[in-house]
Amino acid sequence: MTASIPTQDAAQATEGQDIVVKVILRGGYKETLALKSDTPLLRSLLGAVLERAQNTGRRSLFQIPVEAGRASLCFSSDDLVGVITEPPVYVRPNEQAPEAPEAAPMS
Repeated sequence: MTASIPTQDAAQATEGQDIVVKVILRGGYKETLALKSDTPLLRSLLGAVLERAQNTGRRSLFQIPVEAGRASLCFSSDDLVGVITEPPVYVRPNEQAPEAPEAAPMS
Protein backbone atom coordinates (compact mmCIF):
# COMPACT_ATOMS: atom_id res chain seq x y z
CA MET A 1 0.00 0.00 0.00
CA THR A 2 1.19 3.48 -0.74
CA ALA A 3 -0.54 6.62 0.40
CA SER A 4 -0.38 9.74 -1.67
CA ILE A 5 0.40 11.99 1.26
CA PRO A 6 3.36 14.22 1.89
CA THR A 7 5.16 12.83 4.93
CA GLN A 8 6.91 16.03 5.96
CA ASP A 9 6.64 19.74 5.66
CA ALA A 10 8.97 20.99 2.92
CA ALA A 11 10.54 23.45 5.35
CA GLN A 12 11.05 20.72 7.92
CA ALA A 13 12.95 17.96 6.14
CA THR A 14 15.41 17.30 3.41
CA GLU A 15 15.33 14.37 1.00
CA GLY A 16 16.63 11.19 2.57
CA GLN A 17 16.82 12.52 6.14
CA ASP A 18 17.28 9.83 8.81
CA ILE A 19 14.11 9.20 10.82
CA VAL A 20 13.78 7.04 13.93
CA VAL A 21 10.39 5.33 13.71
CA LYS A 22 8.74 3.56 16.64
CA VAL A 23 5.98 1.26 15.43
CA ILE A 24 3.37 0.61 18.13
CA LEU A 25 1.16 -2.45 17.72
CA ARG A 26 -1.94 -3.69 19.50
CA GLY A 27 -1.01 -5.49 22.70
CA GLY A 28 1.79 -3.03 23.47
CA TYR A 29 4.45 -4.49 21.17
CA LYS A 30 6.91 -1.84 19.91
CA GLU A 31 9.62 -1.99 17.27
CA THR A 32 12.12 0.79 16.54
CA LEU A 33 13.27 1.26 12.95
CA ALA A 34 15.78 3.60 11.30
CA LEU A 35 14.32 4.81 8.00
CA LYS A 36 15.02 7.53 5.46
CA SER A 37 12.36 10.22 5.19
CA ASP A 38 11.68 9.33 1.56
CA THR A 39 11.30 5.56 2.02
CA PRO A 40 8.04 3.97 0.84
CA LEU A 41 7.74 2.05 4.13
CA LEU A 42 7.48 5.27 6.16
CA ARG A 43 4.85 6.58 3.76
CA SER A 44 2.93 3.28 4.01
CA LEU A 45 2.99 3.24 7.81
CA LEU A 46 1.75 6.82 8.04
CA GLY A 47 -0.80 6.13 5.30
CA ALA A 48 -2.18 3.18 7.27
CA VAL A 49 -2.61 5.39 10.34
CA LEU A 50 -4.36 8.02 8.22
CA GLU A 51 -6.66 5.47 6.58
CA ARG A 52 -7.66 4.14 9.97
CA ALA A 53 -8.35 7.68 11.22
CA GLN A 54 -10.49 8.30 8.14
CA ASN A 55 -12.24 4.93 8.59
CA THR A 56 -11.67 3.85 4.98
CA GLY A 57 -11.77 0.14 5.80
CA ARG A 58 -8.59 -0.56 3.81
CA ARG A 59 -6.27 -3.16 5.24
CA SER A 60 -2.62 -3.81 4.49
CA LEU A 61 -0.06 -6.42 5.37
CA PHE A 62 3.31 -5.14 6.54
CA GLN A 63 6.42 -7.33 6.30
CA ILE A 64 9.37 -5.41 7.70
CA PRO A 65 12.92 -6.81 7.91
CA VAL A 66 14.37 -6.40 11.43
CA GLU A 67 17.55 -7.44 13.24
CA ALA A 68 19.73 -6.62 10.24
CA GLY A 69 17.56 -8.76 7.97
CA ARG A 70 17.81 -11.89 10.13
CA ALA A 71 14.10 -11.70 11.08
CA SER A 72 10.93 -10.04 9.87
CA LEU A 73 8.05 -8.32 11.60
CA CYS A 74 4.73 -9.13 9.93
CA PHE A 75 1.45 -7.52 10.97
CA SER A 76 -1.83 -6.26 9.61
CA SER A 77 -2.60 -2.56 9.49
CA ASP A 78 -5.51 -3.41 11.83
CA ASP A 79 -2.90 -4.07 14.53
CA LEU A 80 -1.03 -0.80 13.96
CA VAL A 81 -1.86 1.50 16.87
CA GLY A 82 0.50 4.37 16.12
CA VAL A 83 3.82 5.59 14.78
CA ILE A 84 6.23 7.83 16.70
CA THR A 85 8.79 9.64 14.54
CA GLU A 86 11.91 11.53 15.54
CA PRO A 87 12.27 14.16 14.23
CA PRO A 88 8.51 14.73 13.93
CA VAL A 89 6.84 13.77 10.66
CA TYR A 90 3.38 15.22 10.04
CA VAL A 91 0.77 13.64 7.80
CA ARG A 92 -1.11 16.01 5.54
CA PRO A 93 -3.91 14.30 3.58
CA ASN A 94 -4.08 15.16 -0.10
CA GLU A 95 -6.93 17.33 -1.35
CA GLN A 96 -8.91 14.39 -2.76
CA ALA A 97 -9.07 12.56 0.57
CA PRO A 98 -12.11 13.26 2.76
CA GLU A 99 -11.33 15.10 5.95
CA ALA A 100 -11.24 13.04 9.10
CA PRO A 101 -14.05 13.90 11.51
CA GLU A 102 -13.09 15.74 14.66
CA ALA A 103 -12.43 13.51 17.61
CA ALA A 104 -15.24 13.50 20.11
CA PRO A 105 -14.33 14.43 23.67
CA MET A 106 -14.02 11.46 25.98
CA SER A 107 -16.50 11.39 28.81
